[in-house]
Amino acid sequence: MLKKLNVCLESSEDSTEKSTGNNTGLSLEKINQLIFLQQLALFRPSLKLSLPPQGGIDTVVNALLSKLKHDHPEAGPVYWSNRCWALIYWQPIYIAVYSVHAHHSWISFSDFKLGFGSSQVSGFYFSSTHWLNKDHSIQEGNSLIKKQALELKVVLESFFQQLTASIKINTINAWRLVADCILMVLLEIEQLSDNQKIDMSYQWLKALGLFDRHGNPYSQLKTAYNKKKAYQKRCSPLGLDRKSCCMHFLIDANNPCDSCNKNL
Repeated sequence: MLKKLNVCLESSEDSTEKSTGNNTGLSLEKINQLIFLQQLALFRPSLKLSLPPQGGIDTVVNALLSKLKHDHPEAGPVYWSNRCWALIYWQPIYIAVYSVHAHHSWISFSDFKLGFGSSQVSGFYFSSTHWLNKDHSIQEGNSLIKKQALELKVVLESFFQQLTASIKINTINAWRLVADCILMVLLEIEQLSDNQKIDMSYQWLKALGLFDRHGNPYSQLKTAYNKKKAYQKRCSPLGLDRKSCCMHFLIDANNPCDSCNKNL
C-alpha cells in the first residue's frame, strides 16, 4: 500500500486536476485517506486497517469477555469489564484526537468497526468509503474538536451500551478512563505545545461532557503533579493526574500500573 501511495503522491504533485489522482485511478479523497493511514501507522503502529470483521461490537465484546474470564478467572467481573472497555474504546479515541490535531481533519464513525481476530481486537475497518473529512468551514481548533467529539461520542456510547448489556461496570470510572485516554493522546502529539495541550484537553472534555457534578474534569493535565499519579511522555513537564482506575492491580496486586491511584 505504501508503494502505491508514493506513486500516487508523485503523480498528484504534477496534476492540475483536483478530483483525481492523475493516472492512478484514485480520487484525491482516496489519496488523502492513504496519507492519513500511513501517518497514523507511524504515530501508533497498531492503528491499521483490518479485513472486514465478521461480526459487530456485540461479537467483539462477548469474545473479549470470554477470553478475559478464561485468562484471569481470579480477577473477577470488575477487572473483566474495565479491561474489555479499555480494549474497545482506545482505537476510536486515538484516531479521533490524532485526526484533529495532527491531520486537521475529522473522522466520521458512522460506519466504523473494530477489527477482530484470534480473540483480540486487531485494527479497524470503515464500511463506508467516505470517512475522512476536511471541512474548511470548521478548521478552527475548537469547532473541529466539537465536530469530532460529536462523532466520537456516538461510537463510544454505542460500545458502552453493548458492554453494559453483557456485564456490569462502574459508569463514572469507565468514562474517567475515556478522559484519561484522550489526554494521553494529546501528550503524545508533538505538534502541540504544553500550553496548547492543556487548553485542548479542557476543550475535549467539555465537548464530551466529561466533568463531574461539581464541574471538575474527569482527568487533567498538570505541570506540577505527584509523580506516582502521572503519565508522562518524553521530557514534557506535563503529567496526567488520574482519577480513574483500570483495575490492573486485581491481576497483580504487587505490580499496579505506574499511574494507578493504588500507588498512593
